[in-house]
Amino acid sequence: MPKRGTAGYTRLQRKVNKKIKRRYPNTKRKARIVALSLVSILFTSLILSAVLIYKFVKAPFSSVANVDIDDTGRVWKSYETNILLIKVDDINDKSSRIVKLSLINFSPDTNRYAVYHIPVDVPIEYALNYGEGPLSDIYKTGNLDDDRGIYLMRKTILRLLAVDVDGYIIADNTGMAEIYEIIRDIDETDLSTALRLRNTFKIPKLIITFREIALTNLKAADIADIIKFVKRTSQSSSYVMDLTKYQLLDPSKWDNLWRERLSISEVKKEAVKVFIVNASKDPKVPGLAQWGARVVLNLGGAVLETDNSFVDFLENTVVAKDPEQVTVVRLAETLRIKKVIHVNDLDQNLGYNQQFFRTPVSIVLTSF
Repeated sequence: MPKRGTAGYTRLQRKVNKKIKRRYPNTKRKARIVALSLVSILFTSLILSAVLIYKFVKAPFSSVANVDIDDTGRVWKSYETNILLIKVDDINDKSSRIVKLSLINFSPDTNRYAVYHIPVDVPIEYALNYGEGPLSDIYKTGNLDDDRGIYLMRKTILRLLAVDVDGYIIADNTGMAEIYEIIRDIDETDLSTALRLRNTFKIPKLIITFREIALTNLKAADIADIIKFVKRTSQSSSYVMDLTKYQLLDPSKWDNLWRERLSISEVKKEAVKVFIVNASKDPKVPGLAQWGARVVLNLGGAVLETDNSFVDFLENTVVAKDPEQVTVVRLAETLRIKKVIHVNDLDQNLGYNQQFFRTPVSIVLTSF
């Protein structure tokens, strides 16, 4: 065999390489294809993982039942968030009665929260023409009509307290006992104690258990934001109140209580005076504009005046000089009003109330 470096060795090496190429003509091309395939698989896996993570973060957190998985809107807000905590006899029984009801208001701007315990044995008028009955029966009453228990509950609270409910958590005694077993008792006056050092390593188990025992519209991202918020609070951050039936049923008593604790929101800073009209018809709903005024004031806004509409409207509407204004956006969000129009879209010759054209924001209500 020729020595390395000689002309004979070079010729021999060339012959060997030619034989290899004849025997394996597509080796390099196949290697490139394999490499591209692996890169493609990796890229696809990353995309799918990102999609799954997004869906997990945005999807409802509950695994119990009756949660709309297409509801991807976030519950937690950077300004104010109201969550209804509902304890029922049996979470798996749609005809369960409510045994305890609390409205929790979170204010991230001030790192403060308030818990209002609402009496459930009080007879009230249900929203959406569902009649009258004790507040404890509203969940089962709504569920008798195409599982509308939660929807009826939220609409009734909005009508009764003039405060919107962003999120809800429903659990029963059995489920709450599982939560207490993990983190012991929860001190309402200082929620942060439940998340301090001794319970830090229990948080993953707490979240998993909560997902199994609760019915809620909170998303995983909402849960994370609530935990962050609670960790920043202390005993001085809380306000806990057991409402009497008089505070619940007398709008002035409740509204004063609520407004005393309102933070300096952007709506309050704008100080826009809102005009509200009652445009209900067949039947005419008495007190509709006054209720709308309560909602505005409970958001921290200001009211110019209320009146009956001089012309007919087909649906609840916000009329504004600047539809992008914070007050307009918050009012439309709170009242679930989809139709927001510019004041220039109204023809002054058609007999509209002149206040529409004199104030920056007007609300037209055709129903609760």
